[in-house]
Amino acid sequence: MQNLKKFHKKIKIFSSFIYPLIFIFLSTEPVDNFVD
Repeated sequence: MQNLKKFHKKIKIFSSFIYPLIFIFLSTEPVDNFVD
């Protein structure tokens, strides 16, 4: 049970770090690439 809590904490930190990166990446990419 304790391991699961640790795991969730890691996931939280990971996602809070990764989501902004993905967002920045998507917003800097030309939209044309996704349309094709």
